[in-house]
Amino acid sequence: MARKTKEETEKTRQAIMAAAITVFYERGVARSSLQEIAQQAGVTRGAIYWHFKDKVDLLNTLATEVFSPNEALLDRLAQDASDDPLGLLHKTGLETIHAMLHDPTRRHVFTILSQRCEYVAEMQELNAKNVESRDRVRDRLIRIFHQAEKNGQLAAPWTPATAAAAVQGLFFGFLHLDMEYGAPARHRDGLYAAALDALFAAFAANGKAYAITERPTPKRSA
Repeated sequence: MARKTKEETEKTRQAIMAAAITVFYERGVARSSLQEIAQQAGVTRGAIYWHFKDKVDLLNTLATEVFSPNEALLDRLAQDASDDPLGLLHKTGLETIHAMLHDPTRRHVFTILSQRCEYVAEMQELNAKNVESRDRVRDRLIRIFHQAEKNGQLAAPWTPATAAAAVQGLFFGFLHLDMEYGAPARHRDGLYAAALDALFAAFAANGKAYAITERPTPKRSA
């Protein structure tokens, strides 16, 4: 019986989070209320307060659950003394970009955080956490590129810091650009992957080529 209660509680929590994504995405965070989220989820406001302190806590939980796995994956790469850290990072980067662009939940949460949220007043705490997360990602990327440098695989004039900045900037740039289109597109997937290939080929001191299976589909002129 206790297990069933726990499962039902988690089901309610997940329903609230799914409803919050829908409401935040459609109305924006500032214009959304917990009452609207409760109605969307089919629960009471009291049920929301059982799981979340307030709207900011709910939004922060959404961000954490969506992006923490990416950080954890980078952390494992940073701790792994691989013979080919650039290859692993390249493969992981391609897979992560694809998942972020094509998984509706991840895409909607990123859109909410980047386009539907004003980082003022009570949202400053969330903004600070976003900055901390970006700093952690940068530090882990630097550690991965240090390993590549140690292996003699990082070409001059790249340093671990500049290479990490290039990857992070390219990655977040792709995400921000694609969110403006509202929906993913195969030809943009190919362009992003080809750009990442080219960047990693520039990193490689051994002249290794990083290739993808699909290339951008050229658009015909009208």
